[in-house]
Amino acid sequence: MDDGTSEVFAASCLIIGNGSIAKKHIRACQAHHENIQIYQVPSRDRVYLEEIPGLTRGETIDSVLGKIKFDFAIVCSPASHHAHHLKLILDKNKIPILVEKPLSDLAKKLANFFETDKELVKVAYCLRHLPVVSAFKDHLKKYSSDNKIRNVYVHCLSN
Repeated sequence: MDDGTSEVFAASCLIIGNGSIAKKHIRACQAHHENIQIYQVPSRDRVYLEEIPGLTRGETIDSVLGKIKFDFAIVCSPASHHAHHLKLILDKNKIPILVEKPLSDLAKKLANFFETDKELVKVAYCLRHLPVVSAFKDHLKKYSSDNKIRNVYVHCLSN
């Protein structure tokens, strides 16, 4: 029987990272999702963000993945750890994952497991609102009436 004091969460999110980007994702999740339970795990041992209301902290990724069924995850750890963190999550839960760019520091780190789970992993790209990117999207819409383009792969070798 619900006495009105227990909170029902509509979604649970795992955020891996402890920098300013992790803080932005936490605030965005709280602002855009009512009744969300957010678990934050540091990417470095025992380094946490300052106290944020409504946030539950975990010691390690393994400890929270073993206890909680997450609806999605956000990886904002250093790029050199992304592949490892993706593997930890996908081995335990097949859930959508947003990864801060770049996906990894080395493509070979992703070779063994990424192909089967690539639809679950999306890479955040903060420059998607640049005028040149918007113009490219408009160009694709204008000249691609069949709308069969589902993905675009861009390989950049420098800034």
